[in-house]
Amino acid sequence: MAITLPNKNNKDKVLLENQKKITAEQRAEEFIKGGGTVPKASQMELSASDEMKNFNIKIIQSTLSEINSQRLKRPKSPYSKKSISIQNWIIEAIEEKLQRNKKL
Repeated sequence: MAITLPNKNNKDKVLLENQKKITAEQRAEEFIKGGGTVPKASQMELSASDEMKNFNIKIIQSTLSEINSQRLKRPKSPYSKKSISIQNWIIEAIEEKLQRNKKL
């Protein structure tokens, strides 16, 4: 087997590919370092006096099973392969009930 020097064209191709990778990585790093903005309170539909509160809820198994079957029937988001979470489903149900009661 003969030993040969690497082909200059191959070296140039490898260097060009490495430069492309570096520039893509640099662009990604710059984008990440650029950061983003925090949503304003108006975008989150919270007033100045509103704040998030946590609490536990007790629910019977049959109701939870019904919630799960309802939420799994719902079309999935094109951005996510997951169904809506139980927490978000319950929050939506509460908001719908509040809106319905406002109309009365």
